Amino acid sequence: MINHSLLAKWPYKEEKPLEYIIVDEAHNLTEKGYEFFSRVVNSKSAKYFLEEIYPYDNIQKSALLYSNAKNKSRRIKPFDRFYSYIKVEKNVKDKISRNINLIVEEMNSILDYGKFNYNNVSEYNLSWELNLQKNEILGKLIKNNVWTEITYENYTENIKLSCDNIIKNLTSILFLIGRYMDDDSLDKESEVYIYGKSKMNDIEEMRDTLQALLEYSEDDDFARIVDIDSNFENFEFRVVPLKLASLFEDNILDKVEGAVFLSATLSVDNSMYYFKNTLGIDRVKNVSKIIEPLYDYKSRVKVLGLNDICSYKNADFTTQTGKIISDIYEISDGNILSLFNSKRRQEETYDVLKKGESDKDISVYMNKTGIKYLKNIENKRSIVLGSKGCFEGVDVPGDGLTCVTLDKIPNISPQDPLYFSIMKKYNKSYYEINYPKMSIKIKQAMGRILRSRYDYGCFVIFDVGTNNLSLKRLERELHGCNIVITGRRHLLKYIKNHLDRCRVEILKLILHDIFKLPGLNEENDMNKIKEHINVHMKNRCIKSEVYQVDQTKKLFKIKYFGKKYLIDKEQFRYK
Repeated sequence: MINHSLLAKWPYKEEKPLEYIIVDEAHNLTEKGYEFFSRVVNSKSAKYFLEEIYPYDNIQKSALLYSNAKNKSRRIKPFDRFYSYIKVEKNVKDKISRNINLIVEEMNSILDYGKFNYNNVSEYNLSWELNLQKNEILGKLIKNNVWTEITYENYTENIKLSCDNIIKNLTSILFLIGRYMDDDSLDKESEVYIYGKSKMNDIEEMRDTLQALLEYSEDDDFARIVDIDSNFENFEFRVVPLKLASLFEDNILDKVEGAVFLSATLSVDNSMYYFKNTLGIDRVKNVSKIIEPLYDYKSRVKVLGLNDICSYKNADFTTQTGKIISDIYEISDGNILSLFNSKRRQEETYDVLKKGESDKDISVYMNKTGIKYLKNIENKRSIVLGSKGCFEGVDVPGDGLTCVTLDKIPNISPQDPLYFSIMKKYNKSYYEINYPKMSIKIKQAMGRILRSRYDYGCFVIFDVGTNNLSLKRLERELHGCNIVITGRRHLLKYIKNHLDRCRVEILKLILHDIFKLPGLNEENDMNKIKEHINVHMKNRCIKSEVYQVDQTKKLFKIKYFGKKYLIDKEQFRYK
């Protein structure tokens, strides 16, 4: 039984080939599957690799990593032992060193070109399909006192020229070392030779990936994607195959005897078509099973959207978001998980909430490091701001989490290079590509609320957008939950009323369940009953406590979120 990440990088293909697999959180395969089969060149990783193969003899001349000669690495590296083993001569090592230095110069020139010509065009990473999006307008810059539209075209040509030079130098390295590896007197089963050969394969893979990046045909089934770090400190080139269904069928489905794919969000429109079609599962014999939810979403979860908050594109959005989260915190008397599609919006909202932390006695945390504070119900109440990594894998039962917020509907960007390529090459509409991914993410986010029998809460989407058709379609996938669109003035009333009602129901339910436990139903000592109830409440992460009992009348008093209840034991006796 494995998750999607281990499936992609199964390290035991020779020793333990996969035969029967169970893949958990399998919905990720429809998105991450493209990464599985992509070929990647990352500049930081490439420089580290080149450092490892740089000849020790010439380390003082290296263009890699260090600017100060006295700090240059002086250790003998494994690849230096390989050079010695195959008897590479000094003049050849000099040539290899020059090749590596030229490769590093070209890599640096790619980043320097962007820093000089594209700085301040965007606050985000630059990302585009090398050929299909080269004429896309990225923004405007003042050049010669005139506002000029900036496209990716010049950067594309610069990258192609640099990649061509890098390929030539990688080819030279392969040729120079390869001549020595062909010597028949070498023990090609030795550890050092096998190590060296694996590194040579890595060099060849880097070269071949860059060659594939430069190849182009309108009819081929690849996206050639460039990602440039916003600070121009790193770049990544990806050659992404777009026929995911065929690749998954050939590399996974055809290799196993049987497979089970599990997830709470595999279906779209109550059908498995999207999942099966994307991964080629519909090409092989398969059986689909949609299991009805264990819990009553319609009763336990209130889904709310705002119609009077500014657009997420507005500079005031995070200020308004922070204020609303703070207000929800005040009236909910519980913990909040606030999810964000954008790291920038997450950080800005965090800053807004931190300013009011002392005034409102709020504990604010970022990302999964704060989840532990939600799980311990005896802790001070908390707000955790999470990015995309918190859309799943957060499991907080009971009163530990009673409200989840989402900054906006998680639509994909129409300019995302991968999905732009799919739409362009296969004539697919944005709606066709976006809706399944959006609905899965919404269901993942909402699913943080209902994780056990005693869970309940509110799911609030701040910017619901303007596509009412998508919202209506989405409602049909939320297990009976309607999306109530309201203003900020009524939002807090909806939340408070829902939480108050649910807490009364939860208290009744858990008391019934506790009195069904062996021995407690017949117990007459009210103090022992008090002790049992309080222990089980805590074990179920419910912030309720029996604080007083009446032995004669068989009554006990319970406190739960500031309210007090007088309970007759006979009401809950299991008959």
